[in-house]
Amino acid sequence: MHLRSAALILVCLLQVSRVHVGRCAFPPRNAIGTVHGGVIASWLDTAMGYAIQSRLDIGISLTTLDIQVRYLRAIQANDPPLRVIGTAEHVGRTTATARAEVLDDQDRRLATATTSCLILRRD
Repeated sequence: MHLRSAALILVCLLQVSRVHVGRCAFPPRNAIGTVHGGVIASWLDTAMGYAIQSRLDIGISLTTLDIQVRYLRAIQANDPPLRVIGTAEHVGRTTATARAEVLDDQDRRLATATTSCLILRRD
């Protein structure tokens, strides 16, 4: 799927499923009931990647080189729906940069991130 919007809003609904031999599905929260930081980082990375992808020609892909996440407020597992907004800041021939933020239903920033990505061209 190729995306042309400048920024994407991602809404993730994750729920407990089940445990099978060799496989475990669990909620995205840690032992104290807040959403695990790795889940939040994944949301931010995905939003930034799609924001950059929306500015690339069809057939060109990218991979994350680095990501810096800043957790500003705890996100509770039962919080109202959140928005994750990614914005491409620079898209060059070989690298790109982007930023993203997680917002609650009152537009408070809960987490922010920046990234740099490698553009993968097939030339």
